[in-house]
Amino acid sequence: MSTVPNSAPGTPQSSWSERTWKWALPVGCLGLIILIVLFVAAIFGIVEFSFKSSDVYQQALSQAQADVRVTSRIGQPLKPGFFATGEIHLNGSSGQAKLEIPVEGSKGKGAINLSAEKTQGRWRFLVLEFKAEGLEEPINLLQPDPPDRQPREQ
Repeated sequence: MSTVPNSAPGTPQSSWSERTWKWALPVGCLGLIILIVLFVAAIFGIVEFSFKSSDVYQQALSQAQADVRVTSRIGQPLKPGFFATGEIHLNGSSGQAKLEIPVEGSKGKGAINLSAEKTQGRWRFLVLEFKAEGLEEPINLLQPDPPDRQPREQ
């Protein structure tokens, strides 16, 4: 039995790159795209982690979780959603923060908007509001729910 050679005698062998370019080029491009996507995801993950681990984020979330007006609107348990947006600037024991924190409960979704200043290591909220779909006015979490103004029976 005779075997058929890969190429005719006297014909030069093609190089590895000449034989594999048809699949190496798309695989290389796909690999580059995957690396870029992973890099961007890592950046978002780091930013999200830094927001969620900040004191101002935790304080705002706790205040919303404790507010009956918020929990009655979107249900319990109130959990933070993904991709808080905004900015936090810290300089030692002082700083500023402006954030929008998505939250969700058993009955719906909403967002906490805040603006805060940090002086001597303590955060003070300038704005702390909850907004939800279908809610005409945001709920001001800095003011307690006003008591019912129904007339009393005598």
